[in-house]
Amino acid sequence: MAGQWTYIVIGVGVLLTIVLLWLEVKRANSARLVWRIIAVVVATLALACIALPLRYQGDAIKDTGKIILLTEGFDTDSLKAQSGAAVYTLDKNIKAAYNKAALLSGISQLTDTLHGAELHIYGNGLHQYDLDELGEVPVVFHQSGMIQGVISVNWPRHLKAGEPLLVQGRFRNSASGQVKLVLKGLNTVAASQFITNEGVSDFELSTIPKTTGRLVYTLQIVTNKDTLPAGELPFEVEPVKPLNVLMLSASPDFETRFLKNWLSEQGYGLAVRSVISKEKISSAYINMPQISLVRLTAGTLNKFDVVIGDLSSFNSLNDGESAALKQAIMDNGTGIVARFDSTAKVSWLQQRFPVEKTVNSQTASSLIIGANRSASTKLNTGGLHIRRIEDTQPLVTNSKAVLLAASTLTGAGKEVFTTLNNTYSWALAGEQKDYSTFWSALISNAAKKSNTAYPYIDQTAINYTNEPAELLLTKARVGSFKVDGVPVPLQQHMAIPFQWSARYWPAAAGWHQADIDGLKSWVYTYGARSWAGIAAAEHIRGTYRYVSEHTAANLVTKQIHQKVWMTVPKLYFYILLLAACTFLWIENKFS
Repeated sequence: MAGQWTYIVIGVGVLLTIVLLWLEVKRANSARLVWRIIAVVVATLALACIALPLRYQGDAIKDTGKIILLTEGFDTDSLKAQSGAAVYTLDKNIKAAYNKAALLSGISQLTDTLHGAELHIYGNGLHQYDLDELGEVPVVFHQSGMIQGVISVNWPRHLKAGEPLLVQGRFRNSASGQVKLVLKGLNTVAASQFITNEGVSDFELSTIPKTTGRLVYTLQIVTNKDTLPAGELPFEVEPVKPLNVLMLSASPDFETRFLKNWLSEQGYGLAVRSVISKEKISSAYINMPQISLVRLTAGTLNKFDVVIGDLSSFNSLNDGESAALKQAIMDNGTGIVARFDSTAKVSWLQQRFPVEKTVNSQTASSLIIGANRSASTKLNTGGLHIRRIEDTQPLVTNSKAVLLAASTLTGAGKEVFTTLNNTYSWALAGEQKDYSTFWSALISNAAKKSNTAYPYIDQTAINYTNEPAELLLTKARVGSFKVDGVPVPLQQHMAIPFQWSARYWPAAAGWHQADIDGLKSWVYTYGARSWAGIAAAEHIRGTYRYVSEHTAANLVTKQIHQKVWMTVPKLYFYILLLAACTFLWIENKFS
């Protein structure tokens, strides 16, 4: 459009010059004709220059000045000494609270405004995608105090039914009194913890969800005055296909009896094989069809997810049955939970679990079971423990980190070994939660892993509405990927071919359905005020990282030398036009 305007002005100017020159030449009085021709040409040229934006490139030495960008969390008092600086913001709420700030539509508009000026960021800093758009612009960051509240949090996004939801994080307390953190789910208080110390404290809340499906719990901060929401905790609980368990018993004991009752109450498919004599066995079946247990073969054992027994019961197997058990573990992933038995001879199941006497052992001790960091009710540990060696994973320890249950990989399966033989004492004392937690941890760790094609999508960060959401997908091959029916492009990881990353912009908070080649999954988007402390901490870390990577050495000088496009002042052309027209008028008046 600018090029067309230039041609129009030149065309009109040439035509006007020809007409005016013709009129001057045709005049009867030819006095001062040369001067009149010069005046006409000057007048039309001046008029054309007024209509056209004339610019030229030249060197300019200018003062860099200072530009201030306000972000969430800025302190108004920190701006009192910056009265002469231009102030901008990208946040509508900041614009409403601080009217002196000019609202910008995006980072690109800010970079166009800089022209070499110093950029000073006040508040909690910028989101990573905004920092990426800054390019190589050096920045001076002015953080406005310490972030209060929850500054980090972590919890499992996917659970199996019966598994605990463990919420861990860090909380910065600036109040003089204690603060209570409350975990709520389905309008019920699931767990709580008091933060009594000032400064940064770790917190841990645990509960076992009672329902399956997509759930959203919340973490609340309760003070003497208010109850404030910290953020949402979305997760999915998948129903568990009941495991088939084979219990081996060489002789009746309380541990086997109570475990049998608990497994049946929990809905496990249970088969019990008890040795009555060398040539005779008895079998019992609960929640599963009957199968022959007279002789254990690889085919029979492959129908079970876990085999449980003490060392005596495993030693009672003949050579063929022992070989079949090893094959089931190595090739088909069947798991084993073995209990130590001091009366039994050394077994191949104990090779990676050397048992030792505990020096200065207490008669009873609280236990730390799996991921549940809360100590259990005290239990007599029997004065024995497992010596820690490589390739074993601790599952249960006492309060002094003495190992009482551990697991190890054996081919495609897992072996779990424990020295405890009296966990039924918990059940007798009414401590069903401790009993259930202990055996759930051991059985779930040992159980045969199912081969599922269900693709999980991991959200690499807490994603908010109207901001780019980063997703990580683990799948060998992906044909199409959609979120809420909208196709989303994927980028394959260069080093890990089965990992894919995606970025999309969610418009609404809550659950969003993802489709990966027809397989359904879910992702969650948080509201604008959810986990505000965590978002602020991430912005601060990201901004400091950007500052460290982009040195501000060129901000030391107060003046810069640069090539700029300069506009020719139109005042000169107005003066020329006025002078030419005045001459033509006077000459015509007095001739």
